[in-house]
Amino acid sequence: MTGLDIKRDAVMIDMACNDPDSGLFNHCVEQISLGYEFLELELGKAVPPRFAEFDQSIRLSGRKWPIIGSKYGVGNWCWNGYWMAIPVAVDFLTWLHGKQIFHCTSGETRLSNIWNSPRSFDESDRLLLWRLLGKPSMYGATA
Repeated sequence: MTGLDIKRDAVMIDMACNDPDSGLFNHCVEQISLGYEFLELELGKAVPPRFAEFDQSIRLSGRKWPIIGSKYGVGNWCWNGYWMAIPVAVDFLTWLHGKQIFHCTSGETRLSNIWNSPRSFDESDRLLLWRLLGKPSMYGATA
């Protein structure tokens, strides 16, 4: 993935994957956040999905996703941030919605409505997500 400009071509997705008492990696995710209140997801099932970090990828619920970079302790020590290329982030969020592991607790109105709908993301939903992620000012992202 050479030649990517993190500020322009990628988005950071934050995951609550660290133990709240120690800050140590917890091997599961209980919440996911994108930008400042752009999309906030909370665990909807009793058992959080398994999560692993690798040098250039993460694995959530058995599926691996390439990342461009990561940062420990975004906001506080419970959260890590993972930069994904925008096409990967769109695929990740589409897949995640289909798994129905998380429900949306707040977010951009259109995304919140789409996320909480029982239907699968369609192509127009993916295009909306792609357009919104392509404009960092829409979700308060910073590298």
